[in-house]
Amino acid sequence: MQRNSVAICDEATLTLPPMAKSVQKCRRCFSFSSCTVLHKLLEDGTGESSGLGAMFEVATDHLNETHAEFLRKWNRLLTLEQGDVAKFQNQIWSMLSTERHAKGNCFSNMILIEEPPVDRHLVVGDDDEDLFTGGRFARHRYRFKLSEPLGSNSQQTLTQTLRWNNSLLASNITIGDPIVVSSEHQHYALAIGHVIDMTSSEVVVGLDRPLLGPPMRLDGYDTERNQSYRGLIEINGPTMLPTPEDANNYHSHLRKNEITFRIDKDEMSAGIARTRNNLIQLFRADADGGDVKRRNLVVDLERPVFDPIIDVQHQDSRLNDDQRQAIETVLSARDYALILGMPGTGKTTTIAQIIHMLVSRGKSVLLSSYTHSAVDNVLAKLHPEINIIRLGNKDKVHRDTQHLVPDFGQPPLNTVEAIQNFYGRCQVVGTTCLGIGKYVP
Repeated sequence: MQRNSVAICDEATLTLPPMAKSVQKCRRCFSFSSCTVLHKLLEDGTGESSGLGAMFEVATDHLNETHAEFLRKWNRLLTLEQGDVAKFQNQIWSMLSTERHAKGNCFSNMILIEEPPVDRHLVVGDDDEDLFTGGRFARHRYRFKLSEPLGSNSQQTLTQTLRWNNSLLASNITIGDPIVVSSEHQHYALAIGHVIDMTSSEVVVGLDRPLLGPPMRLDGYDTERNQSYRGLIEINGPTMLPTPEDANNYHSHLRKNEITFRIDKDEMSAGIARTRNNLIQLFRADADGGDVKRRNLVVDLERPVFDPIIDVQHQDSRLNDDQRQAIETVLSARDYALILGMPGTGKTTTIAQIIHMLVSRGKSVLLSSYTHSAVDNVLAKLHPEINIIRLGNKDKVHRDTQHLVPDFGQPPLNTVEAIQNFYGRCQVVGTTCLGIGKYVP
């Protein structure tokens, strides 16, 4: 667990902490398969060096030097990207919240308007339908509201002032994003969590711990011998817990808006950790849930399989020969097909035609891209009779496709039948690569 709590850390040497080398401990560790994969592929590990003997060999016998080269290359690229992303994470401590707010990576000067009851044994009820119900961040839910713009005597720039007048939905923060909550009085990382819900002026977050307020010195505090605090982290023990009176007084201050907060997007947790975990899944053994099929295709470069297609009827007579060949290749693909084309050669039109033909054959299609504009450009070319759902932040979706973004309040998706009916009728779902999680009830 200690090894895997550290990101593949040293950019130059790619070193990891030493393994525990305990068969009994490692056998029961939930990170056993990932840990052994990393040891073999990044550190040229063996059963002897791992201290696990035959158990290590069984878990990693399927791995070879080709896999090691692939993992080292992509891990190196992720490490470089991680260093770039870390610059944004450091901004939580090095930049004013209003500056990050103007860039769309922070909600600044937020007022707490709703908090859980003062009960450190609070359990979320069965009727709570939060996205993270039952998870680590479900116990402590808070609702924040955007405060009024700062006064004319502040140092806000024109850009920041304009940002305040915009919707929170225009930021780079969306539902499901990991966040860090701090106070505007330099009490950083009071809690971490995720965004549960958002409106133009309010945001609901689920946190891993209660907001007990800024740190308070305990009785007997001494700068040399006893620098103990209460407030940032709840520690079991009667001397460290606030009394009900203290907690009620603190929450009354919150309701009077005497304390304001900043909610920063945690760029590091938002993508790098997930991406690295997905990379490692390629190399886990089949018995451990590894992605064997994609490892064969992507890493071992196993040739994709294509089935012969007879008499393809193209719906658009304006397609050129290369576009027709690309469509036929895709329709015949059993594994995957790649289309390469310079800008302006008609890739968007080709993709739209492929979707038309797949839908006509009774298939459902997931259309995804890294950018909103790329998704919307294809959707705009599809026939209006196709049942399309566009998932994503409505403020970031092109105005011509905003009508495809569903309103999940009408009707509510609160039964299995309602969910099946909603998703079952979809012929095409369009979304960015990172924007689909919020729509899973």
